[in-house]
Amino acid sequence: LTALIHQQDLDAILATVKKRESVNGPMETVEARASGDGVSFRLSSLAPLSSADLVLKNRTGTKQKTFDVEVDGSAVDSGRNLHTVSISADDLKAFGKEIIDVWTVARDAAGQEGAPARTTCPAGVALPPPLPGIRVYATVHGSLSLDLRK
Repeated sequence: LTALIHQQDLDAILATVKKRESVNGPMETVEARASGDGVSFRLSSLAPLSSADLVLKNRTGTKQKTFDVEVDGSAVDSGRNLHTVSISADDLKAFGKEIIDVWTVARDAAGQEGAPARTTCPAGVALPPPLPGIRVYATVHGSLSLDLRK
């Protein structure tokens, strides 16, 4: 980016910044639904991705679990790329009765990995009714979380 600035290549600068934002930007929840004894999420990204991880972290930062996000390069809705991931109740047992925050890490076709970002959950996204021991919810800041305390 510094070299592009020195070259005063505005188009290349804008393309580089847009690429970085698309990999570092948060993935957005499009749909959350009950799936067997767990939950599945349909997520969207601004840019096409080569791969992505969904990362669950407890609030104390002592436990973390990573899941592969199924990246579907052909699924596009309203200019956003769609991806899916499923989490079973067994996958959540290691956390015990805690609140879990949902993060994503995205990678583009060039292998650029974005920073971990909280997964957003915009107002109006339908969330599944509470399952035994799992409640999916959006925080007051619009982030996706799981409540495993009940």
